[in-house]
Amino acid sequence: MGTIHPYEELYNDLAAMTEGEIFTSEAAVMKVSMPFEGLSVWRRVLVPLDLSFAEFHEVLQILFGWQNSHLHEFYVFNQTETIEPQPYHSPYHVTGDYRPVLNIVMAQELMSDSKEVDQAIGKTTVLSDVIPKYTVLKYVYDFGDNWVHEIVVEKFLKDEPVKSPVCLDGEGDAPPEDCGGELGFHEFLAIMEDRSHPEHDSMKQWAAGQLYRGFDGDWVNYRLGKM
Repeated sequence: MGTIHPYEELYNDLAAMTEGEIFTSEAAVMKVSMPFEGLSVWRRVLVPLDLSFAEFHEVLQILFGWQNSHLHEFYVFNQTETIEPQPYHSPYHVTGDYRPVLNIVMAQELMSDSKEVDQAIGKTTVLSDVIPKYTVLKYVYDFGDNWVHEIVVEKFLKDEPVKSPVCLDGEGDAPPEDCGGELGFHEFLAIMEDRSHPEHDSMKQWAAGQLYRGFDGDWVNYRLGKM
């Protein structure tokens, strides 16, 4: 029996559901990971490359259950060149120690005077401006909690473009908003998993107020379909 590729099966299922061709734009399969110590939190997503980075930001918000309450930015890395390892909280840190080449921000007023990397604006920069030349990206959401998402392009679908983003797979629940970064997230998980903890009930109530929910691929794809 041959190897089954889940996303190829999904393409076939979607085509059958729509009774026709679902492809309208070139696309890429990307794995987006939050590099937490001791945890596996990632999503695999099929993304049309005609999306702007502002629209891609919306996709990532849905994939990880964020509420779009904070600033964000992207970094693009040259996967053929490396630099000296950077501290984890440095914007230039990424697994593989690749050289950063582009910083994509939300608006003109958020551009810095730094000359270390080129800068661009999310609304006017399209994924196809970057991919497939570069295949390693980084998305940072909430500069206080510093939620880092490392993005690796796994497959470029030159002849199989798609109509809208689709979450193909995933693992692990992302953090709730404003829980205090990675250390706060680990503390949150420990309290939520311990029903005897004196703060369990209040933490559960707080999480509900943050609209926190575990990873549900069907719910994610429903929301992606509404974009």
